Amino acid sequence: MKKLMTQADYAAHREVSKPYISKLKGRGILVMRGHLVDVVASDAVLDDKPAPKGADGEPVTLSDAKRMEAIYKGKLRRLEFEEKAGALLRRADVEQTWSEAITTCRSVLLAIPANVCEKVAGESDPVVCHELLRGEVYRALETLAARDTASRA
Repeated sequence: MKKLMTQADYAAHREVSKPYISKLKGRGILVMRGHLVDVVASDAVLDDKPAPKGADGEPVTLSDAKRMEAIYKGKLRRLEFEEKAGALLRRADVEQTWSEAITTCRSVLLAIPANVCEKVAGESDPVVCHELLRGEVYRALETLAARDTASRA
């Protein structure tokens, strides 16, 4: 395989369109050497492969160090692009959202006994008790669904 390719050859190599390759180049995701695509480095960026390193974990040559720097810059640009495109979310935001959702679920579910205890205590028929509890569980689930719908609006 060639180490450097034209954009058209690289598009064929990746089995994608040339406009897509031009878009990646324009966003700084591809590692370019002049007007040619550095195949190994660009593949590493797009395939999320680790950068080439020596036995001690350090770049082998200055050329490898430059290639490694280009790979990481390309990966960073790719992540920034995917985040802006909505394909990635920040971990802290996801953790905060899940924490709030779990806290809300816990609160609504823990309220079920208080909401039905007097009604259930007055019933001796197990079928009626079952229906009272079932109805309250459904109300709790509807409350959670309504909160989720409202938070997305």
